[in-house]
Amino acid sequence: MAKNRVQESFRGIPEEQIKEFVIYGTPEDISRQIEILEQIGIQYLIVDLDPSKEHEALDTFANKVINKMS
Repeated sequence: MAKNRVQESFRGIPEEQIKEFVIYGTPEDISRQIEILEQIGIQYLIVDLDPSKEHEALDTFANKVINKMS
């Protein structure tokens, strides 16, 4: 589960602080979070995908997040 991986990677950092710079979840969760960031003025997003699943993650991000937002 993505939440567990994020918590493990950022062990010791409060969840609210992690949410300031990490987006994770289902494609719907991610789309919602990006929309909120756009509303407050974010102009670009840096995407870093899990290297062990990079091709699958990129396909999911492109087809289920970006294409649905356009």
